[in-house]
Amino acid sequence: MIFEQIRLCNMFSYYGEQVLDFQSPRKDKNILLISGRNGFGKTNFINSLKLVFAGVTEELRNVAIFGRQLLENHYLLGRGDEWLGVMNRRARLEGERDFGVEIRWREESGTIKVRRFWSIHGGKCEQKLAIRATFLNTVLKDEDAQNFIDQRLPESYIPFFFFDGEKIQQIVEAERSEQRYQIEQILNISHVETLIDHLGKTISGWQREAMEAEAKAELIKLEGDLKARRAELVENDEKRNDIQYNIDDLERDIEEEEHYLESKRAYSNQQDKAIVEQKRDALLNEIETLQINLAETLPVDLPLLANPQLVSRTCDELRKVLENEAEISNSLLTKLTTRISKDLFDTPPFPEPPLIQQQIRFLKERLVSIGAEYRSGIGKLPKSLIDIPPMRVNALLKMLDFYAGADELRYKRAADLKTLRDKKGERNEIDRRLLDASQLSEKEREEYRQRQAQNKERQDHRVDYKVELKSLEDRKRSLVTELNKKELEIKDQEERVKFTSKARERVELAKKLRSFFQNYKIALKRKYRQSIEEAINRYFHKIMSAHRLIDHIHIDENFNLHYFDKVGETVGKANLSAGMKQLSATALLWALKEVSGKTVPVVIDTPLARFDREHQENLLSVYYPNAADQVIVLPTDSELDRDKYKLLAPRIYREYRLRNNDGESTVFEEKSMYAAT
Repeated sequence: MIFEQIRLCNMFSYYGEQVLDFQSPRKDKNILLISGRNGFGKTNFINSLKLVFAGVTEELRNVAIFGRQLLENHYLLGRGDEWLGVMNRRARLEGERDFGVEIRWREESGTIKVRRFWSIHGGKCEQKLAIRATFLNTVLKDEDAQNFIDQRLPESYIPFFFFDGEKIQQIVEAERSEQRYQIEQILNISHVETLIDHLGKTISGWQREAMEAEAKAELIKLEGDLKARRAELVENDEKRNDIQYNIDDLERDIEEEEHYLESKRAYSNQQDKAIVEQKRDALLNEIETLQINLAETLPVDLPLLANPQLVSRTCDELRKVLENEAEISNSLLTKLTTRISKDLFDTPPFPEPPLIQQQIRFLKERLVSIGAEYRSGIGKLPKSLIDIPPMRVNALLKMLDFYAGADELRYKRAADLKTLRDKKGERNEIDRRLLDASQLSEKEREEYRQRQAQNKERQDHRVDYKVELKSLEDRKRSLVTELNKKELEIKDQEERVKFTSKARERVELAKKLRSFFQNYKIALKRKYRQSIEEAINRYFHKIMSAHRLIDHIHIDENFNLHYFDKVGETVGKANLSAGMKQLSATALLWALKEVSGKTVPVVIDTPLARFDREHQENLLSVYYPNAADQVIVLPTDSELDRDKYKLLAPRIYREYRLRNNDGESTVFEEKSMYAAT
């Protein structure tokens, strides 16, 4: 892959359409230099490249100033004065509605042009992605286009080819599972893992086909339950994120408004002010805690606590249900009387000596008479107004009996409500005293009261959100427990199913294939691990010349890096400087490029990072000329002074300088960084 041209349209600081022609590197000249001062658009350029290949990713939305992830629309269009957005501010103010990136590159198959643009409609951004290639008969769009890109440069590749030199150590500091996944992607091992996963799903499918109908139906039901729980868990996460986002917004607005209100107060006695405000802050915390606790408990049992007489009447009705249940029903008693009469007098064997007919008639009439007396008694039992299955009556009666006599709890709830009301009144009185103690005019006081009331509403909304968030968190914990239980039930159900002999043979064959590819993956990893370890050590010692604290870098079977000194003792990552980590990450990138054989251009912002001069010169003379067939470097003049530039100059095939006079109109100028060098 060799980049030929990129067009930036209203992207970040690039106003209008700005075109950069890469031309073609040669074997002995493979570096394109784009120099510029800080804030002129170097980072914007590299982020535009990331956007055209992968779209708006989580990594891009994690804007550092927030410490949390922006929504996609906020990332593209901005969020107040905290983040300007991707679209050029000047273009948007002038009414422009479209912005995006177009890139053209060539590869062995031919030339490819990718165009990813966004259009604004009703405050929302609509993305359009299209690909044209000389070897394709049709234009690929949207999902098909993204699949085409992912075959060449998946999102997981991007940190290894487009990166900021100051942040390169993040590659070796990343979570081990994430690092392993990315390296396996680059080495094409992940395709084997995909095949293994697919075989696993196929085996599960064949096993389900062979199950007995009843067992299969039960398993399908369990899997449906599991899917529903997972969907609810995803929805729960989304709701919690939205609520937390709203809480953060409210807290920021509350804090800003408090600063404004504070600025309007002027006191003659600062000591009194501090004491009163300290008391007010304590009250606010107590009020919020009370509100949250009451909001969690009152909606559950308030109707039961507030209506003790109704609860007592309900208990009486439930006891009637139990009393009626304890008696035999009329129909059952009639059947029992008839059956006893028949079994005793009409069914052999008969007693010896046999009863005479007069005795039999007397006993039958006596039995019927006794049954009639019991039926008459049942008819006089009080009827219950409640029609509930008896199995539920005991549990319900036990709970309601508690609330019928819960005078202590009732008084506590009432006391809590009164305490909350009193504390709110006390807070309002403190606010009034603070305002009266100030030196505001009556008009200013009225505005102050209005804004103070609005801020109290925000605080109440924040409490509501926190209650809802806690409820969602409790539900999430419950869902996780249910999910674990369902997964165990599914596993047990799968163990209980029976297979036909033919299905068993097919499943066993698939298992053998899966085992074969698992072993093949292990062999691939072992082969690549050895190659990467050999290459990373060779390249690390080429660019690291200050000392030998790290004598050897070991790559384990999961592609994790371990550092050792000359005597074979482990060197902890925490003991390494940022510069040392950057050098080891650079050596890893170089090794991966060699072992994987990937031909993706390397794009580097802040190329010399925190390295000292000796290591900077090593990178300029050894690494960058060999990092890729096409290397795009974006330095400042403080990083790449004239002497360092001379080291790189023999490998530079084209140069641009960034000009940005007003901060939002970056243009490319085909101009040398240092004239006549």
